[in-house]
Amino acid sequence: TTKELFENALKHLLNKNYKDAITNAYSSLESLVKTFLGTNKMLDNNKTKESLMQRVGLESKWGTILHNYSEIAHEYSSRHGRRDTIMDQKEDSSAITYELAEFYIYMTGTFIRLISKRIGN
Repeated sequence: TTKELFENALKHLLNKNYKDAITNAYSSLESLVKTFLGTNKMLDNNKTKESLMQRVGLESKWGTILHNYSEIAHEYSSRHGRRDTIMDQKEDSSAITYELAEFYIYMTGTFIRLISKRIGN
């Protein structure tokens, strides 16, 4: 569930498993969006993002934030990550840090809160 995945993201963050933290955070939002929209399409699908922006009452340009959020998951997560090896992380100054993983989780929570507010209305 969304809650379990989000809690797992926090646990992974505390255990310094940053890729897994990002993966679980992304998966938690994706799970909620699928339920909220009643779709089985992935979060990075353009139509899914457009539908979500409409349902939460935001202009489509806000979808850029969601697009970048998805791109970060694809870049760093353990499920999609393009930066897979430990060596890549050591040589790459943009490797994920605690602060960046934490920021990603905060962004996830903000999206979840926005959607949850719309579910309550």
